[in-house]
Amino acid sequence: MKEITLTDMDLDLTPEFLLDKINFNRGGKEAEMIQQMAEEAVEVASPKGLYSIAYIENKSEDRVDIEGVTFTSRVLRVNLADAQRVFPFVVTCGQELAEWALKYEDILENYLADNIMEIYLDAARDFLEQHISDNYNPGKISKMNPGSLKDWPLSEQTSLFELLGDVTGKIGVELTRTYLMKPIKSTSGIWFPSEVDYKNCQLCPRQDCPSRKAEYQEGLYQQQYQDG
Repeated sequence: MKEITLTDMDLDLTPEFLLDKINFNRGGKEAEMIQQMAEEAVEVASPKGLYSIAYIENKSEDRVDIEGVTFTSRVLRVNLADAQRVFPFVVTCGQELAEWALKYEDILENYLADNIMEIYLDAARDFLEQHISDNYNPGKISKMNPGSLKDWPLSEQTSLFELLGDVTGKIGVELTRTYLMKPIKSTSGIWFPSEVDYKNCQLCPRQDCPSRKAEYQEGLYQQQYQDG
């Protein structure tokens, strides 16, 4: 299994880009403070990512064995039905930005710092996806994330971290006893080749989700993923 660590991501995020994404009132009384926060963030941010090129060894009804590590999920197994090679990953906004955000305790400042970390995380995830596409030519790819569906619970993070090795030592992301990651603005999962544009949201009925990327498709699980 080949591992790729990305610790010097050239995201080219400027204070102006952050300000546009935050979409704040540039003429408001907080404008100077927000400008300063954006400039500070660009100075300290060091997002990081880690992924591997891993091969599937075995598939059964609701499990997949990848490089000696077992993942239990019916949806994952069905999604990987035609796959042999996958790209497990962890990506983060970085400890540096997370530590910077801790100094802001005011409600507005805390909200803005959280938004800035989220922008960096999104950009880092896009960078990692592009790196996979540019270097390994997998074709169209989709991803699944532990904890995004009941079928693949957050506890499966332990298997993902086991597969990727010393994630903390390589990119500074720690897995807690409750399977959450620190820094909190980190994400993990498995990218896989897929002709279908799969998104976890298609199987999640949660309403009013701010992170929704696709509409819930009622009946999709029964049609495509249910055994028998």
